[in-house]
Amino acid sequence: VKDMSSNILVSHVMKNTLVVTIDTTLNKIMKQVNWNHYSCIVVIDGDNGLFGIITRQLIGYASKRKMNFQTVQAWEVCTPNIITIPPDTTLKAAIEYMIDNRRHLIIKEDDRYTGVITPLDILSLINWDDSEKLVVNS
Repeated sequence: VKDMSSNILVSHVMKNTLVVTIDTTLNKIMKQVNWNHYSCIVVIDGDNGLFGIITRQLIGYASKRKMNFQTVQAWEVCTPNIITIPPDTTLKAAIEYMIDNRRHLIIKEDDRYTGVITPLDILSLINWDDSEKLVVNS
């Protein structure tokens, strides 16, 4: 069993993300995104500030509500107030942020949004060995 508190950084487990501007239509997003490869899309404002994220679930919600994907823009459906963390954040700290905020965490390095880490990403690190002991993969 590995000590998750100091050995694993979010940069080792984060997933890539796409970045779109607030005025990008859902139609354009759907043409760009393979949801099998991305858990969310980062939405930025005109000043490269984080405005929010769009998840597969939000796209499903928009579809269910029969929103017009040709005209609805990213800012209209995204989840706001997302936390950013640097890539050298420990996995333990990331887990604490998630427990407190129950959200995806966006990795920001300098002025770029370089990745995302989700609760599922963290859970995917955990396995059971042959003797039924919990093992954390890194």
